[in-house]
Amino acid sequence: MILRYLFDPSGAWNVADALGDKRGVDKRRRFSGLSGYKRVIESGVEAVALIVPPGFLAEHAAAAVEAGLHVYMAKPVAVDVHGCLRVEAAGKQATEKRRVLLVDYQLPTDPANIQVAELVRQGGIGKLAKIVTVGINGGRPDPSKTATIESRLQHAVWDSDMDLGGSHVVSYDIHAIDAAVWLLGRHPVAAMGASRICRADPHGDSHDVCGVVFEYADGLIHEHSGLALPTGVHDELSCTVYGQTGHAMLDYTRKARFQ
Repeated sequence: MILRYLFDPSGAWNVADALGDKRGVDKRRRFSGLSGYKRVIESGVEAVALIVPPGFLAEHAAAAVEAGLHVYMAKPVAVDVHGCLRVEAAGKQATEKRRVLLVDYQLPTDPANIQVAELVRQGGIGKLAKIVTVGINGGRPDPSKTATIESRLQHAVWDSDMDLGGSHVVSYDIHAIDAAVWLLGRHPVAAMGASRICRADPHGDSHDVCGVVFEYADGLIHEHSGLALPTGVHDELSCTVYGQTGHAMLDYTRKARFQ
Protein backbone atom coordinates (compact mmCIF):
# COMPACT_ATOMS: atom_id res chain seq x y z
CA MET A 1 0.00 0.00 0.00
CA ILE A 2 1.20 3.51 -0.82
CA LEU A 3 0.04 6.49 1.21
CA ARG A 4 0.85 10.09 0.48
CA TYR A 5 1.49 12.07 3.65
CA LEU A 6 -0.43 15.35 3.58
CA PHE A 7 1.37 17.94 5.63
CA ASP A 8 -1.06 20.21 7.46
CA PRO A 9 -0.53 21.65 10.94
CA SER A 10 -3.93 23.30 10.98
CA GLY A 11 -6.76 22.04 13.15
CA ALA A 12 -9.35 24.31 11.53
CA TRP A 13 -8.62 23.68 7.88
CA ASN A 14 -7.50 20.10 7.44
CA VAL A 15 -6.08 19.15 4.05
CA ALA A 16 -6.03 15.47 4.92
CA ASP A 17 -9.76 15.47 5.72
CA ALA A 18 -10.67 17.55 2.68
CA LEU A 19 -8.87 15.24 0.27
CA GLY A 20 -9.85 12.18 2.27
CA ASP A 21 -13.51 13.03 1.74
CA LYS A 22 -12.90 13.66 -1.94
CA ARG A 23 -11.02 10.38 -2.49
CA GLY A 24 -13.06 8.23 -0.14
CA VAL A 25 -10.19 7.48 2.25
CA ASP A 26 -11.12 5.93 5.59
CA LYS A 27 -10.90 8.54 8.37
CA ARG A 28 -8.63 6.21 10.32
CA ARG A 29 -6.04 6.55 7.55
CA ARG A 30 -5.90 10.34 7.42
CA PHE A 31 -2.95 11.97 9.13
CA SER A 32 -1.94 15.58 9.64
CA GLY A 33 0.08 17.75 11.99
CA LEU A 34 3.81 18.10 12.57
CA SER A 35 4.08 14.52 13.83
CA GLY A 36 1.67 13.06 11.30
CA TYR A 37 4.49 11.42 9.35
CA LYS A 38 5.19 9.15 12.32
CA ARG A 39 1.62 7.88 12.27
CA VAL A 40 1.88 7.25 8.54
CA ILE A 41 5.01 5.16 9.02
CA GLU A 42 3.35 3.21 11.82
CA SER A 43 0.19 2.56 9.77
CA GLY A 44 1.62 -0.38 7.83
CA VAL A 45 2.29 1.29 4.46
CA GLU A 46 4.99 -0.01 2.13
CA ALA A 47 5.96 3.32 0.55
CA VAL A 48 5.56 7.04 1.12
CA ALA A 49 5.60 10.11 -1.12
CA LEU A 50 7.07 13.06 0.78
CA ILE A 51 5.68 16.34 -0.52
CA VAL A 52 6.28 18.69 2.40
CA PRO A 53 8.18 21.92 3.13
CA PRO A 54 11.87 21.20 2.35
CA GLY A 55 12.91 21.89 5.92
CA PHE A 56 11.19 18.64 6.98
CA LEU A 57 12.22 16.37 4.12
CA ALA A 58 15.47 15.05 5.58
CA GLU A 59 13.83 14.10 8.89
CA HIS A 60 10.89 12.39 7.21
CA ALA A 61 13.02 10.54 4.66
CA ALA A 62 15.46 9.25 7.27
CA ALA A 63 12.60 7.98 9.45
CA ALA A 64 10.87 6.27 6.53
CA VAL A 65 14.02 4.50 5.37
CA GLU A 66 14.84 3.44 8.91
CA ALA A 67 11.39 1.82 9.05
CA GLY A 68 12.11 -0.09 5.84
CA LEU A 69 9.79 1.85 3.51
CA HIS A 70 10.27 2.82 -0.11
CA VAL A 71 10.56 6.63 -0.40
CA TYR A 72 9.65 8.99 -3.24
CA MET A 73 10.49 12.53 -2.19
CA ALA A 74 10.16 15.99 -3.66
CA LYS A 75 13.17 18.19 -4.20
CA PRO A 76 15.17 19.79 -2.68
CA VAL A 77 16.30 17.08 -0.30
CA ALA A 78 17.09 19.57 2.48
CA VAL A 79 17.75 23.22 3.29
CA ASP A 80 21.23 22.86 4.78
CA VAL A 81 24.39 20.75 4.60
CA HIS A 82 23.45 18.62 7.61
CA GLY A 83 20.13 17.72 6.01
CA CYS A 84 21.77 16.86 2.68
CA LEU A 85 24.24 14.55 4.40
CA ARG A 86 21.38 12.94 6.31
CA VAL A 87 19.52 12.16 3.09
CA GLU A 88 22.73 10.87 1.49
CA ALA A 89 23.13 8.47 4.42
CA ALA A 90 19.47 7.47 4.10
CA GLY A 91 20.04 6.70 0.43
CA LYS A 92 22.90 4.34 1.27
CA GLN A 93 20.80 2.72 3.99
CA ALA A 94 17.92 2.24 1.55
CA THR A 95 20.25 0.45 -0.87
CA GLU A 96 21.44 -1.83 1.92
CA LYS A 97 17.81 -2.59 2.80
CA ARG A 98 16.98 -3.18 -0.90
CA ARG A 99 14.54 -0.29 -0.82
CA VAL A 100 14.04 2.63 -3.20
CA LEU A 101 14.77 6.25 -2.31
CA LEU A 102 14.00 8.41 -5.34
CA VAL A 103 14.23 12.21 -5.48
CA ASP A 104 11.94 14.00 -7.93
CA TYR A 105 14.27 15.77 -10.37
CA GLN A 106 12.36 15.67 -13.65
CA LEU A 107 14.85 17.28 -16.04
CA PRO A 108 17.21 14.24 -16.23
CA THR A 109 14.25 11.97 -17.08
CA ASP A 110 13.17 13.85 -20.23
CA PRO A 111 14.07 11.77 -23.33
CA ALA A 112 15.29 14.81 -25.29
CA ASN A 113 17.52 15.96 -22.44
CA ILE A 114 18.89 12.43 -22.07
CA GLN A 115 19.76 12.29 -25.78
CA VAL A 116 21.44 15.71 -25.79
CA ALA A 117 23.40 14.90 -22.61
CA GLU A 118 24.70 11.69 -24.18
CA LEU A 119 25.86 13.56 -27.29
CA VAL A 120 27.75 16.00 -25.08
CA ARG A 121 29.34 13.18 -23.08
CA GLN A 122 30.46 11.56 -26.32
CA GLY A 123 32.40 14.70 -27.25
CA GLY A 124 29.88 16.09 -29.69
CA ILE A 125 30.78 19.72 -28.90
CA GLY A 126 34.42 19.11 -28.09
CA LYS A 127 36.09 19.79 -24.78
CA LEU A 128 33.72 21.57 -22.41
CA ALA A 129 34.60 25.21 -21.79
CA LYS A 130 31.78 26.61 -19.68
CA ILE A 131 28.34 25.84 -18.24
CA VAL A 132 25.62 28.42 -17.63
CA THR A 133 22.47 27.57 -15.65
CA VAL A 134 19.45 29.82 -15.15
CA GLY A 135 16.55 29.75 -12.70
CA ILE A 136 13.85 32.39 -13.22
CA ASN A 137 10.34 32.48 -11.79
CA GLY A 138 7.78 35.04 -10.71
CA GLY A 139 8.39 34.54 -7.01
CA ARG A 140 6.41 32.85 -4.26
CA PRO A 141 3.79 34.11 -1.78
CA ASP A 142 5.30 36.05 1.13
CA PRO A 143 2.40 37.37 3.24
CA SER A 144 2.73 39.13 6.57
CA LYS A 145 3.61 36.78 9.40
CA THR A 146 0.89 35.74 11.80
CA ALA A 147 1.00 34.83 15.49
CA THR A 148 2.02 31.24 14.65
CA ILE A 149 4.14 29.50 12.02
CA GLU A 150 1.05 27.82 10.57
CA SER A 151 0.57 30.41 7.82
CA ARG A 152 4.14 29.81 6.56
CA LEU A 153 3.49 26.08 6.05
CA GLN A 154 0.87 26.45 3.31
CA HIS A 155 0.73 27.21 -0.41
CA ALA A 156 4.53 27.28 -0.94
CA VAL A 157 4.86 30.29 1.37
CA TRP A 158 7.70 28.31 2.96
CA ASP A 159 9.96 29.19 0.00
CA SER A 160 10.14 32.70 1.43
CA ASP A 161 11.72 31.44 4.67
CA MET A 162 15.28 30.11 4.76
CA ASP A 163 14.73 27.54 7.48
CA LEU A 164 11.57 26.12 5.88
CA GLY A 165 12.27 26.33 2.14
CA GLY A 166 15.96 27.10 1.85
CA SER A 167 15.30 30.16 -0.39
CA HIS A 168 14.50 30.17 -4.10
CA VAL A 169 17.93 29.00 -5.27
CA VAL A 170 17.50 25.86 -3.15
CA SER A 171 13.82 25.21 -3.81
CA TYR A 172 13.53 26.22 -7.48
CA ASP A 173 16.90 26.84 -9.13
CA ILE A 174 18.17 23.46 -7.93
CA HIS A 175 16.51 21.87 -10.99
CA ALA A 176 18.92 23.68 -13.31
CA ILE A 177 21.97 23.22 -11.09
CA ASP A 178 21.19 19.51 -10.73
CA ALA A 179 21.09 19.24 -14.54
CA ALA A 180 24.73 20.36 -14.73
CA VAL A 181 25.84 17.90 -12.05
CA TRP A 182 23.87 15.10 -13.74
CA LEU A 183 25.33 15.91 -17.15
CA LEU A 184 28.90 15.90 -15.85
CA GLY A 185 28.51 13.02 -13.42
CA ARG A 186 30.60 14.83 -10.80
CA HIS A 187 30.36 17.61 -8.24
CA PRO A 188 32.09 21.00 -8.16
CA VAL A 189 34.96 21.47 -5.74
CA ALA A 190 34.49 25.19 -5.03
CA ALA A 191 31.83 27.89 -5.21
CA MET A 192 31.41 31.56 -4.49
CA GLY A 193 28.58 33.98 -5.05
CA ALA A 194 26.29 36.66 -3.75
CA SER A 195 22.56 37.05 -3.18
CA ARG A 196 20.07 39.62 -1.94
CA ILE A 197 16.43 40.30 -1.12
CA CYS A 198 14.91 42.50 -3.81
CA ARG A 199 11.13 41.83 -3.68
CA ALA A 200 8.82 44.55 -2.48
CA ASP A 201 7.59 44.33 1.11
CA PRO A 202 9.46 41.14 2.14
CA HIS A 203 8.41 39.25 5.26
CA GLY A 204 10.50 36.07 5.00
CA ASP A 205 14.29 36.07 4.91
CA SER A 206 14.80 34.10 1.68
CA HIS A 207 16.90 35.82 -0.98
CA ASP A 208 15.29 36.16 -4.40
CA VAL A 209 18.26 37.24 -6.54
CA CYS A 210 21.53 35.33 -6.75
CA GLY A 211 24.67 34.73 -8.77
CA VAL A 212 26.98 31.77 -8.11
CA VAL A 213 30.16 30.54 -9.77
CA PHE A 214 31.05 26.86 -9.33
CA GLU A 215 34.45 25.41 -10.22
CA TYR A 216 35.22 21.77 -11.02
CA ALA A 217 38.45 19.91 -10.37
CA ASP A 218 39.59 20.25 -13.99
CA GLY A 219 38.98 24.01 -14.01
CA LEU A 220 35.58 23.91 -15.73
CA ILE A 221 33.53 26.98 -14.80
CA HIS A 222 29.79 26.85 -14.11
CA GLU A 223 27.90 30.14 -13.72
CA HIS A 224 24.43 30.18 -12.21
CA SER A 225 21.95 33.07 -12.25
CA GLY A 226 18.75 33.10 -10.21
CA LEU A 227 15.80 35.51 -10.13
CA ALA A 228 12.46 35.11 -8.34
CA LEU A 229 10.55 38.32 -8.99
CA PRO A 230 7.35 39.22 -10.92
CA THR A 231 9.29 40.94 -13.72
CA GLY A 232 7.19 39.58 -16.56
CA VAL A 233 10.07 37.47 -17.88
CA HIS A 234 9.11 33.90 -18.75
CA ASP A 235 9.95 31.19 -16.22
CA GLU A 236 13.15 29.32 -17.03
CA LEU A 237 15.11 26.36 -15.76
CA SER A 238 17.93 25.66 -18.17
CA CYS A 239 21.47 24.34 -18.42
CA THR A 240 23.55 25.48 -21.40
CA VAL A 241 26.89 23.80 -22.08
CA TYR A 242 29.53 25.48 -24.27
CA GLY A 243 32.26 23.42 -25.87
CA GLN A 244 35.16 24.01 -28.26
CA THR A 245 33.03 23.35 -31.35
CA GLY A 246 29.41 23.90 -30.35
CA HIS A 247 26.89 24.18 -27.56
CA ALA A 248 23.91 22.30 -26.11
CA MET A 249 20.99 23.14 -23.86
CA LEU A 250 19.05 21.02 -21.40
CA ASP A 251 15.73 22.58 -20.46
CA TYR A 252 12.84 21.98 -18.06
CA THR A 253 9.95 23.35 -20.11
CA ARG A 254 11.27 24.05 -23.62
CA LYS A 255 12.95 21.87 -26.23
CA ALA A 256 16.48 20.64 -25.62
CA ARG A 257 19.02 21.85 -28.16
CA PHE A 258 22.27 20.57 -29.67
CA GLN A 259 24.34 22.60 -32.14
